[in-house]
Amino acid sequence: MKKNINFIFTLLSSVLFVSCIVTKSTKKRNFDRDEIIEMIIKNYAKKYKTPKVFLEERNNKEFDVFEVNIYEENTDHFVIGISPRNYKIGIEHEYDTISYKIIASYPSKSNFITIYPDDSIGKVPKGNLPNRYVIEKRKLFLWQDSITPLSREIVEAINSYGVLDSTVIKKHLGLLPKDYKELHLVEFDNRIVGDKYYFCKNKRKFKIVRSNKAYNTYEPPKLKCN
Repeated sequence: MKKNINFIFTLLSSVLFVSCIVTKSTKKRNFDRDEIIEMIIKNYAKKYKTPKVFLEERNNKEFDVFEVNIYEENTDHFVIGISPRNYKIGIEHEYDTISYKIIASYPSKSNFITIYPDDSIGKVPKGNLPNRYVIEKRKLFLWQDSITPLSREIVEAINSYGVLDSTVIKKHLGLLPKDYKELHLVEFDNRIVGDKYYFCKNKRKFKIVRSNKAYNTYEPPKLKCN
């Protein structure tokens, strides 16, 4: 594993349903975004349990990688979502262009985190590669901001959870055979339930919308922060 991650760094260097919960505190100052994200992650990690249906599909392996999304920042509150990433191995088929018969089948990885040629250590990622992380109760929480350079530390963290994919960058550098095939099936699992936290900036007060619906496609909770 260590040799593999060191090799990846060499490559990088070479290519410059709804429930509501409310809690209160007497604090007067505004919390900043990082403080709120940390509080949300601690709250989520403490209570989250992988649903039985996914444990059965994953041979009793619990979800251990989660994505954090900053959906909204207003003058008085944030809206921040957390949901598990459903990593799985499926089968992708290659078809004959004339007969449309299956001529080959390959393992297909979905939702793995891919490093691209433009992702360089020390630079802010241009794509969707996370550049911020927290490990809480053995769970990896990942998100992205617009100012933090990509670090070796976060790449090592992603790799240690077995979800780092460097296929694209290896192919870009000509380190894979020209006929190499690894097809990625991008698939959104609408069974995944995530939590959207509506969190006041000036006090430890929040409400949670727990649903598999996308942000802004449900009735938001009423939150009084003043």
